[in-house]
Amino acid sequence: DNECLWFNVDCVDVDNRSLVAELRLVGNNLVGQFPNELQVMTAMKVLDVSENYIFGELPTILPKMLSLTTFRTSVNSISGNLPSNIGMVTSLEELAVSDNVISGLIPTTISNLRNLKVLSIDTNQLVGSLPSEIGELNLTQLSVGRNQLVGTFPILLGRASSLQLLDLSNNRFVGSIRDVFSTFTSLTSLDLSLNDFTGYIPKSTFTLPNIQIIALGDNSFDGQIPEIRGALALEKLYLQNNMLSGTVPRIDLGQLQNLMELQLQGNKITGSMPQSICELRYEGFGILETLSADCGETASPRIQCDYPECCTECYPISIRKGIRK
Repeated sequence: DNECLWFNVDCVDVDNRSLVAELRLVGNNLVGQFPNELQVMTAMKVLDVSENYIFGELPTILPKMLSLTTFRTSVNSISGNLPSNIGMVTSLEELAVSDNVISGLIPTTISNLRNLKVLSIDTNQLVGSLPSEIGELNLTQLSVGRNQLVGTFPILLGRASSLQLLDLSNNRFVGSIRDVFSTFTSLTSLDLSLNDFTGYIPKSTFTLPNIQIIALGDNSFDGQIPEIRGALALEKLYLQNNMLSGTVPRIDLGQLQNLMELQLQGNKITGSMPQSICELRYEGFGILETLSADCGETASPRIQCDYPECCTECYPISIRKGIRK
């Protein structure tokens, strides 16, 4: 059979021979391990076997696939470690192995992948620290959430100004975060939730022009909520379950018009919810649908949320089901 005629297989002509260049078998109920025959596929650029039932370890023969740019094996049952020789696949632009049971350390040799744009290794059982060398890569997506990683926020990530998505959520990171986000002008999603980060929230996170999601909930951030200046694309802001204090900053007319969800509960915030925030719930001012805060009768400390139809969820008791006007 001519494999080049198979479904989801693309080939290229090399020296009058048709060689497999792309193999996309997403969600095909495949069962088994990676075959050693992959090493002879030197023309393959894309290998995507996500959402199957593949088990065993990641193949160590990947460096022999000289043209490989995209390797996706997310949502399988792959175990073992990330191969230490992964750094030899220098043509690689995307490495996506999320939602498996991969364990062990993240090899520092990943920093050798100078062409890498997407590193998605979340939802595994990885331990140890995030190699600081990753900050030297020109990544657009870095997703390592839902592992067991430890350590502090890698300061070298401040060099990764091309990042569009940064997900460090649901790990065991600790310590304060230096304000390095001002250069992240392309960042659309920042998720640092469910760790033990401390100190002040970096002010520059609320100034990013393209940021759509800021998720900092379930940490130990303290101090006041920074003023929001320029985050015009922001849609979801999660600050719940920290140690934030002070009052909620007011916003200028025209700001946060795209904000749909704001969660502030589980903090030490006092005062009154600013009218400028509440008005985002009104047609013509904004599209805010969910506004959660510690405005329940038994909340201590308690934030006053008395503007009509403002807070939609008051913790810890009542739930106000206000309808946007």
